[in-house]
Amino acid sequence: MPWLATEAADPWLEKLAAEAAEVLAERGPMTQEQVGKALEERGAGWDLDAGWDLDDVLDAADGRLVVLADDRWASLPALLAGRVFSHRVTGPELEHGALMVNPDLEPVVAAVTIEAYGRLAGGGPVSHVMSPFDDDVLTERGIPLDVIDGHGALLLPPGCLRELGCREGDLVALGLAPDGLRLEVVADTTEVTALAAALEHRPQEPVQLDPAEAPGPVAHLPQSDDGIEDGSRGPGHEGRVGAE
Repeated sequence: MPWLATEAADPWLEKLAAEAAEVLAERGPMTQEQVGKALEERGAGWDLDAGWDLDDVLDAADGRLVVLADDRWASLPALLAGRVFSHRVTGPELEHGALMVNPDLEPVVAAVTIEAYGRLAGGGPVSHVMSPFDDDVLTERGIPLDVIDGHGALLLPPGCLRELGCREGDLVALGLAPDGLRLEVVADTTEVTALAAALEHRPQEPVQLDPAEAPGPVAHLPQSDDGIEDGSRGPGHEGRVGAE
């Protein structure tokens, strides 16, 4: 996963962080030096004379900025935009309304730390919970502590999955929407299961897919410009769709 910074910050730093997030959303991943120059071009660089540096700006970003594997900065919402992450729901997850984040939903964890995405598009809060840090929250929801693994879970509103018509073994999809996280039950998994089967014999090799020949819609996978080496390190983990 990209490194995430969420510490509270001075209002001036928050202003700089907002400027940096806007630049990165417009231009894509950039080195720290490039970010500094871009801020200066926008007339915001003077704030750095106050004794702060760009690492302070990163800390003030409230989860909106991440550092990629190649040390470039990026806008997290921009990285996740248009991407969908899938997960096969187990019985305990359905019962307790908590989706394990590893390995399928780890990129979404970073998004829920941002205020705009800490809720479902249809309403209701979403949070990342881990034991023992959130034992009080889990206990209040009646969730046994041993249900949550070491990577934690996305805690959904009570009964949310059943209200969507989800059943044990169903595939759900999560993605970013303008008003929060979009959560849907995938009605027909025939195509994605066929795609997973086609890739199963070469799981460690990069695969070029011709959309004209692929078995149905193909999820957008990360390109090298994202600075992410493979799906397990960040956005694009949807390459595991349908795989058990």
